Amino acid sequence: MKQNHQKRSHGKNAANRRKNNVRRSQKNGKHAHGAWRPYAHRRAHTMDTPPSHTAEELLYGTFGATAHGYGFFCPDEKESTADPFNQAPIDQTTTSKEREDYFVPANATMGAMDGDRVTAILRKDRHPGKHMGDYIALICSIQTRATQTLVGTLQIQPTKSQRRMQRFVIPDDPKINSIVVLSKNEKSNANAGDKVKVQITAYPSVKDRFYRGTLTETYGPASKRAANEAAILDEYHVRTAFSPAQIQEAQTRAAAKIKTDGRKDLRNTLIFTIDGADAKDLDDAISISVLPDGFLLGVHIADVSTYVTQGCETDREAFLRGTSIYFGDHVIPMLPQSLSNGACSLNAEKDRYALSAFIRLDADGNILDCSLEESVIRSAVRGVYTEVNDVIENTEASPYYKKYAVLFPDCLPQMLRLYKILLKKSEQRGALTLDTEEPLIVFDAQGEVADIHLRHRGTAERMIEQFMLCANEAVATKLHDLGMPCVYRVHDTPPSDKLQTLLLFAHQLHLPTKGITPEHVSPKAMQELLQCANEHELGACVSHVMLRTLAKANYSAKQSPHFGLAIDCYCHFTSPIRRYPDLVTHRMIKAVLHHDTKALQMLASYASKAATQSSECEINAQRIEWEMDALYQVLYLQHHIGECFEGIITGVASFGFFVDFYNGCEGLVSTHSLPGIAQFDETQLCLQCGKQRFIPGNRVHVRLQHADVVTRKVDLSLIDPDVAEISPTS
Repeated sequence: MKQNHQKRSHGKNAANRRKNNVRRSQKNGKHAHGAWRPYAHRRAHTMDTPPSHTAEELLYGTFGATAHGYGFFCPDEKESTADPFNQAPIDQTTTSKEREDYFVPANATMGAMDGDRVTAILRKDRHPGKHMGDYIALICSIQTRATQTLVGTLQIQPTKSQRRMQRFVIPDDPKINSIVVLSKNEKSNANAGDKVKVQITAYPSVKDRFYRGTLTETYGPASKRAANEAAILDEYHVRTAFSPAQIQEAQTRAAAKIKTDGRKDLRNTLIFTIDGADAKDLDDAISISVLPDGFLLGVHIADVSTYVTQGCETDREAFLRGTSIYFGDHVIPMLPQSLSNGACSLNAEKDRYALSAFIRLDADGNILDCSLEESVIRSAVRGVYTEVNDVIENTEASPYYKKYAVLFPDCLPQMLRLYKILLKKSEQRGALTLDTEEPLIVFDAQGEVADIHLRHRGTAERMIEQFMLCANEAVATKLHDLGMPCVYRVHDTPPSDKLQTLLLFAHQLHLPTKGITPEHVSPKAMQELLQCANEHELGACVSHVMLRTLAKANYSAKQSPHFGLAIDCYCHFTSPIRRYPDLVTHRMIKAVLHHDTKALQMLASYASKAATQSSECEINAQRIEWEMDALYQVLYLQHHIGECFEGIITGVASFGFFVDFYNGCEGLVSTHSLPGIAQFDETQLCLQCGKQRFIPGNRVHVRLQHADVVTRKVDLSLIDPDVAEISPTS
């Protein structure tokens, strides 16, 4: 079986090599020699006829595709009351998440694409143990297509007769196992090698194994940053422009004169912002006072809800966007710039509307009370993280001290005191501190990727973070205690299967896992594991795996604990310029302050809708940001092919292992590049190749072999450390 598996793997690898060879030959508009054979290995797998079945056998669900042709069928919940094989009752309360997915062979997909709504039947697996479970699924019909457009690279080749050139598109998504053939009458100025979008006009069938389509968008050369950025945004259906009506509404409201009527006038109170140097949407400011029994922390947040009222043009657009999207040196704002960078931004020396939270804390950092007020503030200083960090470290010797002198002696020193108290309290309750440093992309004057650094978080960043966490907890607790609606930020405990993987990983590194089992875990136990890893210089590696172990935080109208923060009641209150849930929570607070029962009832019913939409928008934004980071990484690494690096193994699989080798850049060392027969032990998270044994946490030396802009994949090869000449880049 192992030998057969190796043969199949090498066959798949050969297909990948052929694909890469053709891609390279077609780069910059060059087409392959010979007649048109458009990716013979990329033809959709279909059955000649649907499998025979009875109506009772038919299940409804969603198809999940893979890059290898086969897929998985996820049945809907409550789709059947009996097991079709033994008539055993099926638990009607089981959800689709709890039910297993069924393996679909490549020749049984009926041409289904990822996300398609399908019908299927289950059949006994002829090879038990080879796939997931005892049954496989056979797709019977496609009910609804999830994909109507595709993004890919245009290619042009001569037809068999050599009389004309055939145009076709290679989809970027490797899960789409066919090409899109364009009509011979297609008229477009797009060139071979351009990144394009196509509208699908026909899907693969028994008679025609290819997609058919028409060009709808040309982004430019597929090797260029701008073309790929535009394609990614289009692929995720990002709303990049505001309508004239939305822009006009925002500008009109932004131009309104600031009034203090019915608001607390805090313009003479020392309030200031601290943000990144390039930030333009400043939505939080700080003030602090020392009390006999503790502190009074003021967290003043831009009162966006005054400008963006429920149901207005700008609000409807903000609901659809859900969040601002940040990538590279760009931002796609949730609100028009007249608001996000203008009237709502708490710019220094400008009067601004705010919603102020005054949080009273005792000497140990416990929240005693939280009062909320509509206010008018005037930020005294536009603080910058790097500058404040320098002032904290060097005080009067800092070149920035003069700018921040107004914060001494009563403000910044007291902020540091409170920060240390809150940090200690956070550590005591077991909040997770995953210090996974994010990549910081550096661009040159031409907009090309010049370098990749790791984003360093200093004391100022961590201090403001603790203050925002404190405000979010205080506001959520206040609304909850009052029995008022709120859009909560919730975080479930990690899934048991992922905890099992974490345990295996920790055992391989000989790290203690006290208090962690697949059935039960506390954030404190996970934090203790992380602290132990830090002591053994394995913190970055363990943080990487732990991040994958955690459940995804989301928004909910129902209160539930936040596992990662070890907080019972939490919401997002501090960023209404860039997050829609914060804006909704602000409206709830103002309805409470104004005793507006009608508004509270409306917002209570709206909370669930806003939470669901915002959670989906956040996931979409995160995927875009990950895609963009991966794009920038390969654009940079293309200039360092052949160079050697020292890295650390972050993950192991049957097909190879992943290595973090340069400031967050990760690549794959495939088993095909390693000597000997590969044997993967899933129970030990170990890959054995000949005499070499690879486990997460191992340090290795690698050579950069390939960085593919289309797939965002990075290929590495293992090298002997004794002969490795480490690149100065690393």
